[in-house]
Amino acid sequence: MPRLTPGNRLYFYQLFSTRLGVGVQTPLPKVEELLDEEDVDPADVGCEDVQQLLSQMPEFIKLTVFKKGRAYVTVQRREDWDQVLARAGEERQKKAPATGAKAWKHKKSSKDPKPAKPRHRRERHGGSGTEKAAMQPDGDDERAAESVASATEPVETVVRDETKAVQASESGNRATEAVQASPQPKPNVAATQLEDAGQQEGPQPAAQADKARQQAEPSGDVAGETPKASEPRAKTDAASIADGSHEGADANSAPAEHAPAPKSATSDPEAAPADGEPAIKLTITYDPYRDMEEDLDAALREAEDGARREADEVARAEGARPLSPHTKTKPSGSNGAAHHDSTHARKAARHDAVVQSPADAEPATPAVAAPDIPSPVRLQADLPQDFASEVHCTDRLLQLLYRTLPIDADVMSVLDEDWRVARSTGSLGGTRSKVTFPLRYLQEDGSSHVMVTLRRSSKATAGKRWALAYVDGDDGTGDTHQAVGLEGLPKEDEGAWSDLAGSSLGMAPTTSPARELAQFAVIGSWDEFLGALATMAAPERWNYPGEGVGKASRYGVLREYLTVTFHRLLATDGVRIAADGSLAAFDTGLHTAFWQDIYACFAPHRGDIPWQFSGFCTAGSGELGARLVASLDPLPQPARYLERIGDVFPQPGRMVVLDTESLVMRQLGRLPRAFLQEQVGTSSVASEALGRVLSNPGDARAQTELSRAIKGDPGTYRRVGRALDDACDLALRRARASYRTVAPAFDPQTDSMRLLLPLCLVSDDKVDCALALAPQPTGNYQGTAILSLPRAYACSRVVGEEQPSWLQPQDVLA
Repeated sequence: MPRLTPGNRLYFYQLFSTRLGVGVQTPLPKVEELLDEEDVDPADVGCEDVQQLLSQMPEFIKLTVFKKGRAYVTVQRREDWDQVLARAGEERQKKAPATGAKAWKHKKSSKDPKPAKPRHRRERHGGSGTEKAAMQPDGDDERAAESVASATEPVETVVRDETKAVQASESGNRATEAVQASPQPKPNVAATQLEDAGQQEGPQPAAQADKARQQAEPSGDVAGETPKASEPRAKTDAASIADGSHEGADANSAPAEHAPAPKSATSDPEAAPADGEPAIKLTITYDPYRDMEEDLDAALREAEDGARREADEVARAEGARPLSPHTKTKPSGSNGAAHHDSTHARKAARHDAVVQSPADAEPATPAVAAPDIPSPVRLQADLPQDFASEVHCTDRLLQLLYRTLPIDADVMSVLDEDWRVARSTGSLGGTRSKVTFPLRYLQEDGSSHVMVTLRRSSKATAGKRWALAYVDGDDGTGDTHQAVGLEGLPKEDEGAWSDLAGSSLGMAPTTSPARELAQFAVIGSWDEFLGALATMAAPERWNYPGEGVGKASRYGVLREYLTVTFHRLLATDGVRIAADGSLAAFDTGLHTAFWQDIYACFAPHRGDIPWQFSGFCTAGSGELGARLVASLDPLPQPARYLERIGDVFPQPGRMVVLDTESLVMRQLGRLPRAFLQEQVGTSSVASEALGRVLSNPGDARAQTELSRAIKGDPGTYRRVGRALDDACDLALRRARASYRTVAPAFDPQTDSMRLLLPLCLVSDDKVDCALALAPQPTGNYQGTAILSLPRAYACSRVVGEEQPSWLQPQDVLA
């Protein structure tokens, strides 16, 4: 039958409230995954499965079972238990008594229970039925053993004479308290505790005893003895602390005639010292959670701060819900999946812990070396959220960033925003004390992102526990990025939409739909997030050429579509939030194979990112679809782009002027290579520069030299300009013949429409690229940008699924 001690209940409350959050419905499979990570088996407490285990804790667990057997778990707050956990944290911070002091005499036992993780129930083989029954610990023994494993109080082991143990065993007189071993420079305490455990629970089989000694690897001769009743017994009051009670005697303090002598007592009689030698007393402190205290305290402080912010919000604005990802106000709720610990490191520390004697007792802090490729870490509540107020930045590293980033970049804003995006998309790497994340800027050659490393220290600097440690492995004293030019490091590609405005604005795009979505909600990995939507929607091509399964990236077109759609809906109040703040959703604009609208749903999230992605659904289908219909009326509407006839077709009689300066000087790399060879063939300087571009297409410096060579030759510059004008005139003639030739596109940088025309630069029968026309206030049009066909399709797909014949996905995305 189920058996949960008060310490077990407190352990589960602390675990679930910290990792799952309070007041958040969590699917039962996630709870099972959490227990697997913590190495907790329901059978340890006599339960058949996790659901039965949760049903045994109704005081703080609400178990809701929907149709089709879907079960959800909600953790309810217990203020009294939170106070007990807070007092337990204060006791852990107190200084431990000196090595020679007797803690059991000077320290009073607390009446509060302590969190006690259930121990694994091991089945013992061999022996009679009576011995098997004696091997099973009762409730008090189990609580005592668990409390000793988690408590930080010293355990006192008294070593006695082995010869007396043999005499006491043969005469059946009385029990002594501990085991005597001959004095050695380094007595093996692990073997002593193994034999003591055998005395408390019953005689071990010979095979198990030999296996235990082999694991202990003894460095000295240790012999066991039946404890005497006249000697003070070992300190095991932690059991009463764990369950809140103070029982007097237990199975370990029974008379000697009920405790048979261990077999090892007579196996090596030569190891026993002569009578009259003084006893050896060892004080051993074993704290398996020593390395976790700092993280647990940080998580406790984060929970308290979150509760305080939530209370302030309710008092400040009843019913007001944030929509901007930059605001600190957020709807009430808890983080259901944000706080995850490094379970593998904790399990390794728990299983590999070795008890040492006072001479060898050194802090066993695992030395974690920074790997060449950082391992991914999950979003954790103890990570800093506000970069400016929680991360200490040294002057050396700030100077390095100011020297390498573009001159108009706000370094602190870039760090804060990119750190938030990295936590949302799961692009963090490293360990729990050293975290690396990418910036939006690339290396000089554009091959990879600039990586920034944060490091947590035990001592706060300027009141901040985290510090900026490295930029691309440089702590500010090296020569990283010394070859950066005046323009600074290049910026990553924000998407195909960034090509629409061209470079006529004279500045880099300041809008980023992908960052807006990542700062609005925790979405996790982009591939998993977009893959779920692509699987649910009707079949469609969503990959750029070169993308797909097994490639470096996937769903590039879908990411462009969804992020720009979210930007448009956010600007037009298309993102709907429930009145109680329990749900946010928007219409993706996509449909299933049965033409059902697909919605993206989000749950409240505690922290600087206000929402957490819940999933995609259709109205009324499944548990998430039912919540959508129950929470929002009317349902979210899809994004709208077309408002006038000029958004679809260029008005007749209006003038079209090309921005030749921008097209030649800044977008020359987007033109076909055959077209450039035909136009610059008569210029030797331009032909030489074009040869360098053709040999290394990705070299931005070679493209800049070619642009300067073309502009430096007036004849070549006019020839290229006339060729572009002729191609634009041909595209306008075709557009007047059929309006379906034009592809409308939306520019999120200016929140306005663009018209895409097909350009035939090499042959009139083949479209080589697209020309973007921007409407002007006068009614005329300006040709601002040239786009490749795949990127032109990505921009046009945002507006609608139907595309002109020259922009079909099976042709341009193949």
